[in-house]
Amino acid sequence: MKARHYPIGQLGTLGNIGSMGGGSIAGNVGLPPETGYVFFDGINDYLERDGNFTGLVDSYNFTFSAFFKGFFPGHDGSWQIFLGDQALSYFYIAKSPANTIFCYVRSATGGYLFFESTTPITVLSGWTHVLISFDGRNPKKIQLLVNGVDDYNPASLSDSWPVGGDKINFGPISNWRLGSHTGGIYPFSGFLAEPFFNVSDSFFDIAVSSNVLKFLKPDNTPNYLGINGQLPLGISPTMFCSTTYATQSVADFIVNKGTGGGMNQIGLLEAINIGKIVLGT
Repeated sequence: MKARHYPIGQLGTLGNIGSMGGGSIAGNVGLPPETGYVFFDGINDYLERDGNFTGLVDSYNFTFSAFFKGFFPGHDGSWQIFLGDQALSYFYIAKSPANTIFCYVRSATGGYLFFESTTPITVLSGWTHVLISFDGRNPKKIQLLVNGVDDYNPASLSDSWPVGGDKINFGPISNWRLGSHTGGIYPFSGFLAEPFFNVSDSFFDIAVSSNVLKFLKPDNTPNYLGINGQLPLGISPTMFCSTTYATQSVADFIVNKGTGGGMNQIGLLEAINIGKIVLGT
């Protein structure tokens, strides 16, 4: 039987912190640049947004995408935050102690739910792509893909979401973190590429294969999302961090190219070239 994992704030172990190399093709005219990445050391590297994302209000839907590759085997089997609010009490996406993708969402009227993926992801998994889309209306929709394949585990769902549907409670969030909780707690350890996060009232259906292909190409490499991440949805998302494979620039990556405003680097992210991104390598 698969073990159930509870939101970080409900674990009790760390207190109540919530409710719970090749060349670039950029020079070839007409071809988009290949995707680059940066390295998080698993100690104290992360990006922070002091304040809520600009324009973020309670909304029905969010979409999240990222490519990542774990690095330190000793960090498998521990919480690792991809993206979350400062207190981890409203919203976060993480890797759980079971090495699954874990998502916690709070509703605007106080309900919540959390769910996981099925397949464990470790440092041996190589490059991995996660794509999540959620809609809080009735009936709510939960979609979670790993490497382009449905990996949502319905048995993991813990649900007190309002029966009639509700918006996600984004409005009260005061700070955001990418790659860690505040102070370097639950740090992500490894390489991260193209973290993409959008909030809206329009559901982005990733059961539609053409929508998945907007992020993940058939050859298992990242698709080009546009300078401001605007290509998948037709608008720039709330948060989008990126760099090209040719430049591997930390200074470029830490700039939020989305609409939600700037973020600050904590620690020292690194540009380390380990070859081009291909799933499983």
